[in-house]
Amino acid sequence: MARLFLFCILHLFVCVTVSEKVYLITAPKTLRLDASENVVVQLFGYDQETTVDLHLKNTLAPDYKEYASQSLKLNGANNYQASATLRIMPVDFTKEDKYVFLQAISSAFTAYKKIPVTTVNGFLFIQTDKPLYTPEQEVQVRVYSLNEELRKSRRTVTLTFMDPNGIKVEIIDMADINGAKPLLPPFKIPLKPAYGIWKIEATYADTFKTTATAEFEVKEYVLPSISIHIEPETNYISEENFESFQLKISAKYVHGTPVSSADIFLMFGYSSPEETVMIPATYSKYMLINGKEEINLNIRSALSTKPDGPQRLSDMKENTFLRVTVLLQETTGGISQEAVLSNVKFVETPFTLSLTATPPFIKPGLPYNMRVLVKDPLGKPVKGVSVKTMATIITANKERESLRFLGHHDTMTVTSRGDGIAYFTCNIPDNVKEAEFTFETEDPRWSQAPLKLKAESYVSVNHRYLYIDLHPESSVFEVGRYINIKVFFHYRDYLSLETFSYQIISRGKIVQFATVKRVSEKSQSLNIKITPDMVPSARLLVYYVLYGEEKAELVADSAWIDVKAKCVQNLNMDISTLNSQYKPKDKLELRVSTKTKEESLVAFSAVDTALYNLKSNDKDPLKKVLHHVERSDLGCGRGGGKNNADVFDRAGLMFITNAMASSAEGTCSDLVRLKRSPDLGQKFESKAKMYGPSRNCCLSGTRSIPTLETCGDRAKRLPFSEKTTDYWKKRCQRAFLECCEFAIKLRKDSVDKIILSRGAIDFLLDAMPSQIRSYFPESWLWEEHTSKSGSVSITKNLPDSLTTWELKAVGVFSEGICVSEEKVQVSQDISVDVPLPYSMVRGEQIELRGSVYNQRFSKTWFRVTLTATDGVCVFHGTQQGKHGKPNEIKGQIDGRSVALVTFYIMALEAGTHTLTFTLTTKWGGETVVKKLKVVPEGIRKEIQSGGRIDPNGVFGTSMRKLELKHAIPPNIAPKSTVDRILTINGEVLGELLSIINNPEGLKQLTNLPRGNAEMELMGLLPIYYVYHYLEKTEKWDILGKESAASERELKRKMQAGITSIMSYKLRNEYAFSMWSNKDKSASTWVTALIAKTLADMHEYVSLESEVLTNTIYWLIKNRQNDDGSFYEKSQTNPIKLMGAGADVTEKTVFLTSFVVIGIKNALKVPNINIQAFKDALDHATQYLCSKSKKIESLYVRAIASYALTLVDTHSMSAVDLYEKIKQQAQVKGNPATIRFWEDSKPKKDSLKPSDVTAKTVETTVYILLNTLVRGDSTYAKPILNWLTQDQRYGGGFHSTQDSILTLEALTKYSILASQATLDMVVDIEYKTKGDISRIKLTQQKPVAKPIEVTKNDDIIIKTAMSSGISFAKLRTVYYEMTESNENCQFEMSIDIHDSVPFSDDPMLLSQRIVACAKYKPHENTFETESGLTVMEIYLPTGVIPVQEDLDMYQNGLESQISNYEIMGDQVILQIDSIPSKDFYCVGFRIQEEFETGLTRASVFRVYEFYDQENKCMKFYHKQTRKLLRLCEGDQCQCMAAECCNFKSTIDTTITAEQRRNYLCKKSMKYAFKVLIESSEAVGDFVTYKAKVKTVLKKEQTDDLKTDSEIDFVKKATCTETNFEVGKQYLIMTSESIKIKVDHAYKYKFPLDSHAWVDWWPLESDCRNDACKQYTGVLGDFGLDFLLSGCD
Repeated sequence: MARLFLFCILHLFVCVTVSEKVYLITAPKTLRLDASENVVVQLFGYDQETTVDLHLKNTLAPDYKEYASQSLKLNGANNYQASATLRIMPVDFTKEDKYVFLQAISSAFTAYKKIPVTTVNGFLFIQTDKPLYTPEQEVQVRVYSLNEELRKSRRTVTLTFMDPNGIKVEIIDMADINGAKPLLPPFKIPLKPAYGIWKIEATYADTFKTTATAEFEVKEYVLPSISIHIEPETNYISEENFESFQLKISAKYVHGTPVSSADIFLMFGYSSPEETVMIPATYSKYMLINGKEEINLNIRSALSTKPDGPQRLSDMKENTFLRVTVLLQETTGGISQEAVLSNVKFVETPFTLSLTATPPFIKPGLPYNMRVLVKDPLGKPVKGVSVKTMATIITANKERESLRFLGHHDTMTVTSRGDGIAYFTCNIPDNVKEAEFTFETEDPRWSQAPLKLKAESYVSVNHRYLYIDLHPESSVFEVGRYINIKVFFHYRDYLSLETFSYQIISRGKIVQFATVKRVSEKSQSLNIKITPDMVPSARLLVYYVLYGEEKAELVADSAWIDVKAKCVQNLNMDISTLNSQYKPKDKLELRVSTKTKEESLVAFSAVDTALYNLKSNDKDPLKKVLHHVERSDLGCGRGGGKNNADVFDRAGLMFITNAMASSAEGTCSDLVRLKRSPDLGQKFESKAKMYGPSRNCCLSGTRSIPTLETCGDRAKRLPFSEKTTDYWKKRCQRAFLECCEFAIKLRKDSVDKIILSRGAIDFLLDAMPSQIRSYFPESWLWEEHTSKSGSVSITKNLPDSLTTWELKAVGVFSEGICVSEEKVQVSQDISVDVPLPYSMVRGEQIELRGSVYNQRFSKTWFRVTLTATDGVCVFHGTQQGKHGKPNEIKGQIDGRSVALVTFYIMALEAGTHTLTFTLTTKWGGETVVKKLKVVPEGIRKEIQSGGRIDPNGVFGTSMRKLELKHAIPPNIAPKSTVDRILTINGEVLGELLSIINNPEGLKQLTNLPRGNAEMELMGLLPIYYVYHYLEKTEKWDILGKESAASERELKRKMQAGITSIMSYKLRNEYAFSMWSNKDKSASTWVTALIAKTLADMHEYVSLESEVLTNTIYWLIKNRQNDDGSFYEKSQTNPIKLMGAGADVTEKTVFLTSFVVIGIKNALKVPNINIQAFKDALDHATQYLCSKSKKIESLYVRAIASYALTLVDTHSMSAVDLYEKIKQQAQVKGNPATIRFWEDSKPKKDSLKPSDVTAKTVETTVYILLNTLVRGDSTYAKPILNWLTQDQRYGGGFHSTQDSILTLEALTKYSILASQATLDMVVDIEYKTKGDISRIKLTQQKPVAKPIEVTKNDDIIIKTAMSSGISFAKLRTVYYEMTESNENCQFEMSIDIHDSVPFSDDPMLLSQRIVACAKYKPHENTFETESGLTVMEIYLPTGVIPVQEDLDMYQNGLESQISNYEIMGDQVILQIDSIPSKDFYCVGFRIQEEFETGLTRASVFRVYEFYDQENKCMKFYHKQTRKLLRLCEGDQCQCMAAECCNFKSTIDTTITAEQRRNYLCKKSMKYAFKVLIESSEAVGDFVTYKAKVKTVLKKEQTDDLKTDSEIDFVKKATCTETNFEVGKQYLIMTSESIKIKVDHAYKYKFPLDSHAWVDWWPLESDCRNDACKQYTGVLGDFGLDFLLSGCD
């Protein structure tokens, strides 16, 4: 027995002491293509140098492909631990491969493992110049690209722009990025974009799948002047604060200064996903002082005022939030701003608990860390909440018992820290297999469901464990510092451990490794230096291999290390400015310095922080560069694992070993970092719910509309789509009608009795807040600079904005990227701002309201002076005697406050005038210079003329000389100018280039409003024709050295155009509408036109073929009749476009021909030539063959003939029809020099657009296209001669279609015809007044600069020995007094309705414009409605429309308009059709930005889109007066509307001295004693004729003496200024008008507030002593002044 015991002891000793030879190979668990990956090899128990060969192979078979290999020598010198760097090159790795084999071969062992390979490699960042855009703005984009080693990458990047619906709007490839590159030109937001959050996605174009995204928002907005912040005491409302909830409201101007004094209007309620309820009883007013105000809300009391709503906290539905609306209005200024608080949640339990970074694995005999995150209802971390825990453990024997904390406590309580985390640490007993922890808040009032954690024991067969103690308070470390880590070991006491090892993994790479000797028993400290390659975080993996007990075992643990750094690789970059505060236009010196001395690129940007009040910038990718880089981490959680394999896997490593190791299983769900959690109305809503599916119909009925039509009329004309059933229509109309009447009654019963300002009323009624226009940039400094010294310095002038700029510099270096920010305040101690209108009409007067801002603490006097150039009168609105000069305002302004200044101006001359506002104070001042655009009275008109210069007769007859006549337009506005601009462009290409390179180029083709699909095509097709021409003729060299860039740019423009076109596609069908703003009815005609266009472009721009396939399929399936013809069901009425009368067959033939052309064009695209489409085409052509011969309209036969020729050139029907049409040509000359076709004779002026000439052009072009398809260029030349000479190609065609077709025909001819190279010298001269210019046009420069024609004379354009063709075009712009309504086809009315204060209808609270029209059909026609109609409403000066109303009419259920556009002072509406039975009315509210007086008449025009000649026009007025204009002939003078200081009786209180002092003022230039002889009232004025008795004061040059006859003029409404004929007066005044009559002057004096009038009695008037004494005083005054003057 003793012998057996001895044997066992000896055997155990041998097992413990004999070392096995163990290997451990670690590598990233996923390898990245084209990245340098570190593989670490370590040997245990070896005592001889060993070589290990590492190979990366595609297979272990003999025919393998090797991607990389390296040999390592391991010996005692390197502790038998070394690393290899292996890289898989993209050229070797096929796309089909997904894995590689890592094989290790040595003399002692051979091992391998299969490792997945990812093509995610590198880092992409997208930067936009700002987070928010309006539809008119461009998006500046910059792309940053780095490879996996954080070095600059030149890979091509593909940018995809997606709208809020996920539709890909544009795809752009960017090459040669080299670290950073801007997108040029910037991304153009398409016309009528989808509002909301847009996304940009960046991917590498080839091989790599790395992606990045950025977001920007598109919406209508106005940059706020004031930033309002509502700070709640907590993010939740519980029983604790239900009756007393504190709000802190702060407000400051965007340049940083607090708002000194303002009124706050506040109302609150609650909102849930189902409803929003505002409680009227909570309306209250507060005063904000020095930018701050604290408010207490009693929510329980407020809820009690609405008995039908929730009363207690427990009554609130889930996800209900407090909603507070605040309106702030400056007390002394005119600015207001709104703010809403809507993120405070109603909760019974204010906190939620969750686990974070807590691996659910415990280690027997070692400590265990747990982290519990305390969050408020919005998901934000909460500090200072006590959390307690208790635990139950299950032992290896499956016994349950309570865990004792600190040895004897049943519970442990910890308070959450600043990061919201409560940190718990407890010791786990030896024999524990599982533990269950329960967490809850200590305060019982915050009761909630407890948080539970089930943790299982780390599995080790031999009960060996390892624990890394990294204290939470020191878990963030800086580069260069050492961290002290304590490592705890747990294994059987009789075993010996000599060394342990560690590896550090950062961004998925092993960046450091070492082996450390053991120096103590149970724990040991480890000092590790934080290096730059550990930024932004690292994983520390500690492990050991322990022998004994059968087999060596690998034991491991890991921990997460946060590394604090500003930039990756510990790069550093600082942006600095000399100051933090600047004034507008100051020079801003920016200096960016870095530690690196190598070449770097620094990209700058600057954003107005006012934008962040509208959209937060928390999603800016560049604000999270380090987090983005951290995504390359391959691990999971913050450390630990359930066994050794799981520890390695969670650290992001795979391993190969022959030691005892488990397999990694399961998924990891641990968080590494905390994630951010991403009234009347109520009654209307409640009513709407009763109607179920018809809810929206009801809600639309509750809305008031500007036209104030009856509910019955509104319900009758609700538009419905063609698919709407009669049952649904009736149901919707009933809901609309009942809810409309309900809303009217409810408003009358709910009139608010509080008297409020208009802004406060709008606020309470949820109307649109007043807008403040901004003329200042929202972003700037979008530049890139390179540096070789490590620093960049730039100097820029700051913009005029008083704001805070966020400056950003992004440095791209050879080893990484770095971002630095700085904020710069632009402010001014004292400043003045006076906004001006967009423009004003000559003779109008407007009120300018401005503000003086004082940012100092002390008060001061101020003076604001307004001076203007000649032609603008200035007056501040007070009488002359009170405050001095008429153009000067004086006053006092308190510290930190705003003062109001008001001027009235009147424009007497058209042109651009300079207004200078000068502010003077004791501290200095400033001068603000602004430009005022004044236009003449009348209507702006534009006429075109032009012709062709063709010395070699390429387009027909030789043309060497062209004469353009000058004629003064009739009815021209007096004293207005006529502007004439001459352009000469070479070839078709020159014409096209001038169109596509000019922002207003589309207007050269047609002057119609944009917004519909047809006009979008008009903008796109010239770009296509340029590209098509250059590509087919191989003349790209024409564009010079930049031809490659120009080719890319043209492609980009085509792609952008297609993007805009696709916005007209219906959501659920492959059909297109004329309108993009919503799913209007599908149009057969528009769909066919777009199909043809997309097919043309498919050759050059990538387009998904299924779009074309499905579009053609839709046409055939949904719009083709059984007889083969096509029909139209769209609301868009194309009758006028078709040129056909009432004949149904003609219309059908036209439409069928048009669709056949579109489908035939599309069939040339690969994969589109489907047999079903050919069959449908054959069916349609059979219909055309059977009907076209019977058609009378030449126009319809022309398009039918072209359609048949396209399908089959040689078919008998096509040939017969073509030959017959040729016989109807109008021909001049023999042989023919001109050839064209017309249905009926046009009017005398064939150059003036009309429906006849438009149809003639279109007919002729269809026949020209037919001729070109047949290759008959000789027959085509006379057609081209007529088209390009008489019809002025490029000079403003008559309709959209003749423009598009002409461009198509000329491009096709230019490609087919052999032309001489363009080399032309053109001389331009006046017929009688000398030379103008000489220009040279060449193939490389076919476009010349426009020439301004200044003299009134005919123009001669000629060339001598030249080659090529050029086109001349003269554009004449002038203002006409009247316009004829001779051919008007509409009855019209337009009115401005005044506001009705305190009305129960919100529409009546504002002024409204209501415009109506009714169609008047021609005699003997069967039409009952117009075609597509345009309403142009010119707004009065100083007025802007409320877009909310226009949006409602465009997008609401009561859709009245198809599109609207606001252009300057114009509102342009497009309407599908106007009926002939009733007036069709559209209205909108208007807001007055400037008070205007003596307004000129504004214009209202109505015309059909395809019949511009017959425009109808009506004038309307908005009449109030502050200044008046006094004119004599062409000479005008301002006079103030206030009346003069008139004394009609004796006033003995005024002394001679007082009169003398008044007369001696510099502004007083005239004083007379006069006798009134007669009076005459004309219009606004009364004129008094007087004879001078004595001249007391006059200007030296004035020819005024005794007995001179002069006139005095007063405003007719100044009834108190009542001169009596035959009486004598003393008159003192400052202004006069001198009118030249023959060789002398006539004088007229205005009696306004600058004038003083005293009755000067005659002897016969005085009957008492007082009168005689008064007369004596006046006599003494007169005599004294004549003798002494003002000395």
